[in-house]
Amino acid sequence: MDRDHVQRRGEALSARAAGERGTGDGYDRLMGVALAPGGAAYFAESGTGRVLSVEAGQVTELASGLDKPMGVAAGRDGICYVAESGAGRVVKLVGARPKPCSMA
Repeated sequence: MDRDHVQRRGEALSARAAGERGTGDGYDRLMGVALAPGGAAYFAESGTGRVLSVEAGQVTELASGLDKPMGVAAGRDGICYVAESGAGRVVKLVGARPKPCSMA
């Protein structure tokens, strides 16, 4: 099964890919979830350093290579913010590259 294929089972979403490590649902250490105003759900996959989005039954990778993403939040404008615990910073996901946020 393709990683982008999602199945609904009650309230659970699962994404499986043959040979990938992770939990029974195919994910590796999910650490946070946030709902965006447009209906997408963002979540951090700490074990792989990725942030994923689920919308209309499709899983999309928003970012990869993050250092232990632990939590996510969605701004009113739908921008995804991620607490990157391994790097001790918060990044916002805009376009293809995570950008550090200023706390000023």
